[in-house]
Amino acid sequence: MEKSKQLVKTTSMYFIGTFGSKLLIFFLLPLYSKYLSTDAFGMVNLLTNFVPLIGPIFTLQVTDCVFRFLCDTKEEEIQKKYITNSFFLFLMGMIVFLILYLPLAIAFEFEFRYLFLFYFVFNYFGIYMQQLLRGMHKNTDYVITGVISTLVNVLVNIFLVSIIFEKTVMLAVIISSITVIIYSLVKAKFFKYISLKLLDKKVLKEMLSYTLPLIPNQISWWINGTLGLYFLKYFINEEAVGVVTFANKFPSLITTLNSIFLLAWTEYTIVGYNDDGIAKFFSNILEKFTKLVIIVSALLLPMIKIYFEYFISEEYAQSLNLVPILMISMIFNAVATFKGTLYTASKKTKGALTTTAIAAIANMISAIILIQKFGVYGYAFSNVIGNIIFYLARIESINKIMKIEEHYTKYILPTVLFTVSIFAVYKLDIIYNIILEIIMIIILLTAYKKEINEVFSQLRKNILRNKV
Repeated sequence: MEKSKQLVKTTSMYFIGTFGSKLLIFFLLPLYSKYLSTDAFGMVNLLTNFVPLIGPIFTLQVTDCVFRFLCDTKEEEIQKKYITNSFFLFLMGMIVFLILYLPLAIAFEFEFRYLFLFYFVFNYFGIYMQQLLRGMHKNTDYVITGVISTLVNVLVNIFLVSIIFEKTVMLAVIISSITVIIYSLVKAKFFKYISLKLLDKKVLKEMLSYTLPLIPNQISWWINGTLGLYFLKYFINEEAVGVVTFANKFPSLITTLNSIFLLAWTEYTIVGYNDDGIAKFFSNILEKFTKLVIIVSALLLPMIKIYFEYFISEEYAQSLNLVPILMISMIFNAVATFKGTLYTASKKTKGALTTTAIAAIANMISAIILIQKFGVYGYAFSNVIGNIIFYLARIESINKIMKIEEHYTKYILPTVLFTVSIFAVYKLDIIYNIILEIIMIIILLTAYKKEINEVFSQLRKNILRNKV
């Protein structure tokens, strides 16, 4: 029980600090649908979605590494050693990127080539600094950087999207990243932890042994989630990319909730990995997490249909038909990602690579076949196939690290509600979606009354404790 309380406490802090600000991004969607055509929206997303492919190669995944290694210690001298060596790797990666990129940008003129350069460098430097704060257990500052980043991003979009259109999407990230970097440098007292004397071949080797398997793993993630967009561009057009990218913004709410919970959960699994009873506790939290993801997805679908009806331009109407399919894909992805926290805790990152690679190959093959036959729906179904295989691969892989128990009968009610929600989106009018939403809330409040009371009781205690 004490473990659960601690997890709820940490998760609630991340949730209160980040979810509200993340939600602000969805107020930009009507703005995008007003000022950006589907092909313009698709084009800029193809460019920004290219970053996660090359990012792991040039950053050497040091952004993950600095967090993981700092989690193991609170001693300042050891922290200095890890920060110095990780930043050295990060800096070398950025220098290599600039050496290779600048001649290409000069020789081949393409739109946004210099904007892309700043987008890449500042985006990853901001991520590195955020992970450093998190690794140093400065969780409050980490949450604040998330709030700052989102607010600046939203404000820049509001004021500039009607003036410089698609360029605003990248410029907003650059400005928000610079703000995060400045804040993090001050709060972490960054330069205090940097010393050339602390560069150590042994530490560099240790870090690289952790990060190198993560590079192809992240590339596999990119293939699994993004490569299909480039197939859409090749087989269909940029407008199709825009439709799919817009549709993906809604299932990404699940990704956001998932990422908030995993901020707390990853820290817990690292610290408590060797505790007695960790397997039973992991299985228990996995069951609750899976239920929550399915339930939230079920509740979101009718709300999304209502949102499209009143706030989204007609040009993006087709995106709504893709949302339920992509939501199914996101559920399997979220649960598989949850299980993947054990790779981080155990430092057995090769398993992460293998399972993600299997899913990526399945996604790529199915995308090539299905997109040519079914267009944007082919993309959506290839995502479902890839993430189901991802989930199945991780069941076997994770059980080699820790024996996890799952009782699938406990997911019946959430799954039934989710299925009904899908039917409502495709077949029922807005008024019936509103009625369904109310009925589902009543059912859930009745069925999970005990669990809801426990969570809110713990949240109330946390808030009162913080006030004191």
